[in-house]
Amino acid sequence: MADIVNTNEKKRYYLLDGIRGICILGMIAYHTLFDIVFFFGVPVADGLMTAVDIIRDFGACCFIALAGICTHFAKRPLKRFFLIFGASTVVSVVTAIVLPEAPVVFGVLNFMWMASLITAPLRKLFDKLSALPCCIVCLVLFLLTFEVHDGYLGYYGFEVAALPGSLYSNYLTALLGFPFNGFSSSDYYPLLPWIFMFFFGYFLWNVISGNKSILKILEFRTGFPEKIGKVSLYIYIAHQPLIMGLLLAVAYLFF
Repeated sequence: MADIVNTNEKKRYYLLDGIRGICILGMIAYHTLFDIVFFFGVPVADGLMTAVDIIRDFGACCFIALAGICTHFAKRPLKRFFLIFGASTVVSVVTAIVLPEAPVVFGVLNFMWMASLITAPLRKLFDKLSALPCCIVCLVLFLLTFEVHDGYLGYYGFEVAALPGSLYSNYLTALLGFPFNGFSSSDYYPLLPWIFMFFFGYFLWNVISGNKSILKILEFRTGFPEKIGKVSLYIYIAHQPLIMGLLLAVAYLFF
């Protein structure tokens, strides 16, 4: 969640802020629906939930790939690392206390600081590699490992190979992407498959950064989504309490 600025030409790529803002707005919409169904028991058609889940996953892909792109722009990476680390810890602790039936364990903020930590020592190596083939490899690995949490290699029900049950044993394996029986999290983004989408974003910037036409497009202003994207971390921290408060107020006043 770094500032999206071209440090060489002192230009800000506003469109990337806008895309991040749209992802955040989509996340708010999804979590609102999730809360309505999970906490208030409002029935929703299975087909609608499936469609919403697909949109959620697409939004998460955009958001995490964008985070990989933004690795190139971080001005104070250590400060930002500790900010995201602290925010993820607060979210996990607070949800475990206030919503023990739906805690956030290994959520998206936890993934962000871990991905940054993993990527930092690899950047010199990554920048020596051919970016386009790396993008393709990362995308293939992401699709291949997308369903590891369900016990197999594959994507949306297309099973390539079953995985041994011994992989799914404790919180460490859950962090990697292999949750044990009984593991629960209302916001679960483990290293697999999402680290490959983060790497995809990193390499994608190396592909497009030399294209002046694309860089010109990225300077496009998007207004409100852009403003949301610039403060996405703070919105992420605050949105769930605000959504729950609003839903409780509506339920109290009208039902």
